[in-house]
Amino acid sequence: MRIQIRSFFILLITVGLLSSCKKKTPENIGLPLLPGNDLLNAEFSDSLTLFSHTVKDDSLMTSGALVTLLGNINDPFFGITRSSVFTQFSLSKTNPDFGPNPVLDSAVLSLVYSSGSHYGNLTAQKFDVYEVSEQLYRDSTYHSNKLAQYYTTQQIGSATILPNVKDSDSVGTVKYPPHLQIKLSTAMFQNFLDDPLYTA
Repeated sequence: MRIQIRSFFILLITVGLLSSCKKKTPENIGLPLLPGNDLLNAEFSDSLTLFSHTVKDDSLMTSGALVTLLGNINDPFFGITRSSVFTQFSLSKTNPDFGPNPVLDSAVLSLVYSSGSHYGNLTAQKFDVYEVSEQLYRDSTYHSNKLAQYYTTQQIGSATILPNVKDSDSVGTVKYPPHLQIKLSTAMFQNFLDDPLYTA
């Protein structure tokens, strides 16, 4: 008898729950709260069409940037975006002395990847290096919409690389953070070493 009463109550609760779960349509929301003569005969519509477009942003200041974009990205909606870097390296100290008759064995451009900062799926990309033909000044302001002048016919380095932004790189026995390495022309940099200013 007790089991039958319990089963009856479970059945009653189940029927009550199922009958109370009624989906309300948008036009019925709030009807029990309003008197019949206060209805505004409003209608519901979801036929809104949205049109959007991109607008080219103003230039960004790039002088003194510690992190910058480099490479290409091919987005299925926005197309191909390319980012180049113009920079000027300087010696770590003035009047360096490389000794008598220095000979350069190699020159490598090394750019450290910003940790965890890349877009999309990484694929192999070609990187070309040219010599800048104009002087860049530390106290000048440069913007992203201005290209620096460079010798277009004097490529001093090129490499097709699949960027590895996770694994550290070893130079000799020393490990460094993941970075991009491009071998450069030794002939060009030997000219700097042959300059009387830098030799004993």
